[in-house]
Amino acid sequence: MSVSQQEYVAFKAELATSAAAVASSIAKMEAFAAKSTAEALEAKTGIVELQQSYNTIAAQAAPAADLRALFDATKTEVEELKRRALEVEKKSSDKRTKWELSRPKDMEPDMFSGKEEAWSKFKEDLMDYADAVHPGIKLQLDWTLKQKDEITEAVINLNLLSTLAEDWPLRFDLHKLLKRKTESTSEARKIVECVSDANGYEVWRLLGARYEPQVGMKRLKELGELTMLQNKRCKSTAETAMIVLEIDRRKRIIAMVGGKPPDEDVCISILWLSMDAVTRAHVTGKVDM
Repeated sequence: MSVSQQEYVAFKAELATSAAAVASSIAKMEAFAAKSTAEALEAKTGIVELQQSYNTIAAQAAPAADLRALFDATKTEVEELKRRALEVEKKSSDKRTKWELSRPKDMEPDMFSGKEEAWSKFKEDLMDYADAVHPGIKLQLDWTLKQKDEITEAVINLNLLSTLAEDWPLRFDLHKLLKRKTESTSEARKIVECVSDANGYEVWRLLGARYEPQVGMKRLKELGELTMLQNKRCKSTAETAMIVLEIDRRKRIIAMVGGKPPDEDVCISILWLSMDAVTRAHVTGKVDM
C-alpha cells in the first residue's frame, strides 16, 4: 500500500513534534539533575559548616564544664566553712568583742597587788593573755612600755609595727582589763583611775614607768648579793651544802623579780670559790678521772 505525499508530510511533522517534546523533556531532566547536584553540594557545604560549628561549641563547652566543676567544688567548701563557723559561734559564750570572749582561768593574769616583786610576772601574763585574745598586740604593749611621752593616737601611729585602725580602739578594752586586774586599794589601781579618756595604753605606760625601774634596781641588788657569796670561805662540807641552798634560793628570787635567772656558769664559779677544801679536792679528783 502506497503512502501519499500528504500523509508522509503529516507523519514527518508529527515525528518532529515528538522529537521536540522528547528533547524538551531531556533538557528539563538535565536542568533538574544540575539543580539537584547544586543543592546537594550546597547541602554538603552546610553540613560541613554545621560540623565545624558543633566542634567549636564543643571546644568552648569543655572549659565551661571545668568551670562548673570548679564552681561546684568551691561552693561545697564555702558551705563547709559556713557550717564550721556556725558551730564555733554556737560554742562561743559571748559574741560582743574579742576582748569579751570567754576567758579561761589558766590564761587570765592574776590580780596585781601593786608590789614591785609581782610586776614582772603580771606584765608577762597580761601581755600573753592580751596577745592570745588579740594576736599582735603584745608588740604594741612592749613598745608602749618604752615610750617617754603620753600615748596618744599620733604617738601610736609612730610605731611601725602597729596597725592604727585596729590597735587604737582597743585602748578602752585594755583600760577595763587593767582596772579589773589591779587590786582596788593598790597604788596600781590609782594609776589606772587617774588616766582620763580610759586610755589603756597610757595606763600601761605609767605602770611601766612606776614599776620597771624598781624591778631593775631590785634585780641588780639581788645579783650583787648573790655575787658576794663568792667571798665566803666554807670550812666544812655542811657549810658548802648551805651555800648551795642559798645560791639556789637567790636564783629563784632573781627570776621572780624579773628577767632570766643567773647563768649557770656564774653560779658554779661562785660555788667553786666558796666551797670547802675537802669538797673542792673531791670535785677535782672526779674531774681528773
